[in-house]
Amino acid sequence: MKKIALEKGWEEYQQRWHKPAGSGTRHPVAVIGAGPAGLAAGYFLARAGHPVTLFEREANAGGVVRNIIPQFRIPAELVEHDIDFVIRHGVNLVYGCDPHLSVEKLQQEGFHYVLVGTGTDKNSGVPLGGDNPNVRKSLQFLREYNRGDNLMLGEACGYYWRGKYRNGLRPRGPARPRSGEGHDRLSPFTAGDACLA
Repeated sequence: MKKIALEKGWEEYQQRWHKPAGSGTRHPVAVIGAGPAGLAAGYFLARAGHPVTLFEREANAGGVVRNIIPQFRIPAELVEHDIDFVIRHGVNLVYGCDPHLSVEKLQQEGFHYVLVGTGTDKNSGVPLGGDNPNVRKSLQFLREYNRGDNLMLGEACGYYWRGKYRNGLRPRGPARPRSGEGHDRLSPFTAGDACLA
């Protein structure tokens, strides 16, 4: 329904939207992180008349939605659409920033306010012993999968979530489960602590 509402209302919104009076005349704001939180903050701050710059360590914006959640869940073109929407409202994006960028440094550069929206880039603990190279933390695994890295997966792949092992990863091509065998699909919303290959 949201997609239909967007398609029907997007042109009308573009025609009716205008920059607020005094846009860009308020105190400049730096936002560390250009994931969902940083993009949303940048959009609303720009609408309120602040000049906004988002600082992102990655080579692209979107955070977890762009770099972790597989594209079969949220297509890249939808993420790009949202990023373009924010940029059209006057938000500046700076990519490839120092991951240890400090609030003090940004204030010295003239930003009156600094918002930290660095997101969820940490895995929770993995209750599996040993140092098996085939056990990967979920966010690392999903990032590598989303980039298209060659993960060298075996016949079965699974993930551990809340004390349960589940199997399956949606293949890049058509799904071909073995006859008589049902496979759970990996969901970024239920991705757990470890992925096993």
